[in-house]
Amino acid sequence: MKTITLEDHVLTSRADYSAQQLKPYIENLKIELIRKEVGTDSQVMDLHEDTITTFGGIYEALKSRFMEGEKKLPATRAAFMRAYMSYVASEAILGQEEPDGPVLSETLEPRRPYRTVNISFGETDSRTLTDIVKQYSDMAGNCVEERHARKSRSNFFTAVSETCKEKLSEPGNKKLYEAFQELEVQGRINGGSFSVRGISGKRKIAVAGPKQEAVKHRKGLEQVMFENVYESEIFGNNAAIELVKTEVSCLMYYDPSERRNPWDGFKQYLLLVGKPGTGKTMLSHFAATYAKEIEGATGKVVNIVGLDFEDRFQYGPLDNIRAQLKQVSYNNQIYLVVIDELETKIPSREAQENHKSDVAGEFLRFRGQGGYINRGNYIILGTTNEPHKLDSAVLDVFEVAGVEGPKTAKEKVSVLYKRLETGLKEGSVKVQDWQSIADLLIKHDLSGREIKNVADSSLALRRILAGRMKGYSLTASEVEQRRELIFKSDGMPYTATVDYVIHAIEGVVQKREEKTKSYLR
Repeated sequence: MKTITLEDHVLTSRADYSAQQLKPYIENLKIELIRKEVGTDSQVMDLHEDTITTFGGIYEALKSRFMEGEKKLPATRAAFMRAYMSYVASEAILGQEEPDGPVLSETLEPRRPYRTVNISFGETDSRTLTDIVKQYSDMAGNCVEERHARKSRSNFFTAVSETCKEKLSEPGNKKLYEAFQELEVQGRINGGSFSVRGISGKRKIAVAGPKQEAVKHRKGLEQVMFENVYESEIFGNNAAIELVKTEVSCLMYYDPSERRNPWDGFKQYLLLVGKPGTGKTMLSHFAATYAKEIEGATGKVVNIVGLDFEDRFQYGPLDNIRAQLKQVSYNNQIYLVVIDELETKIPSREAQENHKSDVAGEFLRFRGQGGYINRGNYIILGTTNEPHKLDSAVLDVFEVAGVEGPKTAKEKVSVLYKRLETGLKEGSVKVQDWQSIADLLIKHDLSGREIKNVADSSLALRRILAGRMKGYSLTASEVEQRRELIFKSDGMPYTATVDYVIHAIEGVVQKREEKTKSYLR
């Protein structure tokens, strides 16, 4: 069995490096302890800061030993090594409480009841490290006495160790597990103040209670799928367009190397308010498209994400919003966070159920930087049809932009023309009298969404060709070419004329009236 020794100078240099990389979490913890009247020179703060830098130093030293200079590892093996590095670092921390040093084969059962931790092993080395440190920082912020702090630290890193062992002994890791000697870590890992023995055995999985189960299934941020929408496609809503362009431009100046944004004071909370169908969702897609265009030009990565708090567990929404907001706050990345129908996601604090009203309170703490860091690396972009349902304090956080949609005849016709553009080009839509259409759009004050429905109805006639062309084996391009030839030669039975478009407008208006009547019954 081989022994690997991490030299003191390596551990010290990697601990110093980690202290810089993890500084936001350390500073945030200090702020939280100060708020609870625990001085930054106290033994409690020293314990927590030393724990974070020691854990990070050991993790980074192992990373240098096993992974740097290697060709890109297969995903399964990389995840396995992250779990092992996390295991060794957590056992080293526990060894400070257990002078004889921990031995994995002798601790297959949990040392004591422990909380569940959420660790991602399948993404990057830094993600695994920050997952653990963030959760430790959250826990440590509630420890104001040294005795409590040490006990909580021991429980926490026991949980980390057990989670890592569970990952290492997964069925999918069987070959790696059996070939552990090839990774040169079946013996001991020795450092200046710790010694950790390699893996030899499988852990019996403890049964989690309801609260632990809720934490285990805590939701993180989710990537938002969006359609590319460009400024040339939006008619009306000029003030909202300018607001989005200005603030998203400022957001994209965030500098990950210096961890700050030079445009301090830019508006990070934007709320698009308007009736259904006025273009709020389209504007949020425009914001995402605009940010991605800057990403393409600069190489700066922007994450387009959504907040999703709903959960089957009673306190799940509060746990979820905390986890998601901390991910935005702590990560050294750029985020455009989209919250559609904000009034349904962040309910008023007057809600009957406390855990739901706490969601609004947590959002306000995020805005007020209570326990969160704001380096100017995010924008929260919300939409709502019913701003009166929002908590007044939450509403005050946002820069509100009214979204009315296209209002003039020119704007409304431009929306319809853009939506019919494909049909106009191929000949499936033929309109000479745009004035009569404009008059009807103004008369009935059709919204952007209703105009889109008019266009969809007008283009429906061409789809009759799908069953008559019998071109199922053709490529998409070949179908388009054949369809265009049909419209040039004998396509009138499938062509939407001005009368057909007017009929489509009347159909949309009728549906609106029927919907209104159903509400009044």
